[in-house]
Amino acid sequence: MKKSLLILVGLVALSAVAFAQNPVVTGTTVYAKNCTGAAGTDPCTVQGSTLLVASKIEGITLTLPNEIDFTLIKGALNKGTQPLTAATTWDLSSYTDVTSIVVDAWFETNDAMTATDGSGATILATDMVGQIANAGPQLAFSATNTPYNSNLAGYAAVLPMYSVPPTANSSDNGTSGWFSVDMNLFVDTTVNNPIALAPGAVYTGVVYVTAAAI
Repeated sequence: MKKSLLILVGLVALSAVAFAQNPVVTGTTVYAKNCTGAAGTDPCTVQGSTLLVASKIEGITLTLPNEIDFTLIKGALNKGTQPLTAATTWDLSSYTDVTSIVVDAWFETNDAMTATDGSGATILATDMVGQIANAGPQLAFSATNTPYNSNLAGYAAVLPMYSVPPTANSSDNGTSGWFSVDMNLFVDTTVNNPIALAPGAVYTGVVYVTAAAI
């Protein structure tokens, strides 16, 4: 039997500065009534209504921060302003044979960020370091000693975030559940990984996150 595969990809903007950062319907309706007479003798009331809509989503949802910023200093592990928090929820009521929910962070090219001044200066994906939950090992993207399982093992610049069974945090035997992990991101400019940083240079890029039911 062919194994099921359901994949969702999200992205987070990255910004680094070197020194010498289901559709929703909205709107309102006004309901009004002109009232006359004395209070207590002529009740003044108005009645309105609001439509309620609830949708059941089957599949995976992935929630990510919009942007992570770095302030770059040479010779340091420069930590992002917030972690890359990847939160997944899933409802697999109509999906079969799922054994794991796998989440990976990755870069589309070997360049993680590019200088905005047109110089062509880059911060490589291999200069990016991830750390799970503040206490895990600090691992470069594409590290071969990662303790986490990856669905993108053959990709050039990937760091797995987590792999959990569909029963994780589930109250219905795996039909639906949720999981979330924080990954601290660093730009490595240590002596072992030197980057030529132009004073005042601004680098921007995107890190992608894939959530897959496999």
